[in-house]
Amino acid sequence: MNRYVTIYLIFLQSFMLLGQKGDKQWWLGLNGGINTTNISVIKSFQVHEFSNGTPASKNYDLKYRKGYQFGASLAWDFISHFGLCVQPQFSSYYFDYEVKNMWKSEDNSLEINDLHQHQLTSFQLPLILKFELPIKKIFSSKPKGGTHSKTGYTAQSINTNNRGNLLPYFQAGLWYQWNMAAQKTVERRELYNGFETNVINNELTIKPLMNTKNAAWLVGAGISYDLFSTIRFAVDADYVRHIDTWVSGKARRDNPNISYDYQDVMDDFKIQNWYFRGHIIFPLKYVYSRGYQAK
Repeated sequence: MNRYVTIYLIFLQSFMLLGQKGDKQWWLGLNGGINTTNISVIKSFQVHEFSNGTPASKNYDLKYRKGYQFGASLAWDFISHFGLCVQPQFSSYYFDYEVKNMWKSEDNSLEINDLHQHQLTSFQLPLILKFELPIKKIFSSKPKGGTHSKTGYTAQSINTNNRGNLLPYFQAGLWYQWNMAAQKTVERRELYNGFETNVINNELTIKPLMNTKNAAWLVGAGISYDLFSTIRFAVDADYVRHIDTWVSGKARRDNPNISYDYQDVMDDFKIQNWYFRGHIIFPLKYVYSRGYQAK
């Protein structure tokens, strides 16, 4: 994990230095959207096996589950067609699995089915390099100059690096995250000789079982549009792959409610996501000159 932190800090420092040199355009705004989550199991674990029963079976729901995220966007357009972004955000992830235990004798059987529904919440700090395709302008308009008066210069519009109003882009980056909360709901169904006898729902906090930090990489693409050259809208889709397992190996069995009451212990798993986000950002820095243009 330390090497990932070092790499991230080097990128972040480079980002800050680039933003301090020359006349660069800064943008600040908000982002939000949805994500989908899937689980990749690295290693499976069991509490125990019974001499007169069958080993517990654990089946993950491999469908992508929908979650949400929201945050801020801070960006620098440091040279033509290239930009760097920091996008602090909160995200929630959801995934499920079912654990089945069965005991049999000559005359009777007991089957217990536990559906484990998880919600993970984290704060993330992505650092993203964006490349706008150097294509001809789409729906572009000519930049308008500002006017001078006794009270100073008034900018009429922005034309950043003579970019088109509508441009596609690719992006890639790293992020570091802090796991803020983790809980699960367990729905238990008991069947005695094939007849359902009991249904129990229980909510459990599992944050102590999780690692507190994680890292990830992402790749994606999107399209942006400048409205009146003063507001930029963008939508993008990113594939995110988390680098480390979420479950702490040392704390895996520390919750007796899970290990004994539900005969389960969490596996080592990694998460992969698809992020679908919308952005609205505003320019923060202007170059005051006749024939005004933000660089």
